[in-house]
Amino acid sequence: MGEFIRCFISHILDKNFIMIRYYGFFAPHRRTKLLMIYTLLK
Repeated sequence: MGEFIRCFISHILDKNFIMIRYYGFFAPHRRTKLLMIYTLLK
């Protein structure tokens, strides 16, 4: 159980740290697809 908590806490970001995603719909190269999804959902 202690190993799980240690691994879990190691994935918590600092307050001032900005997480950048390089995959999925939030990837920078998929910005147009993300905007299209937003417009379709409205």
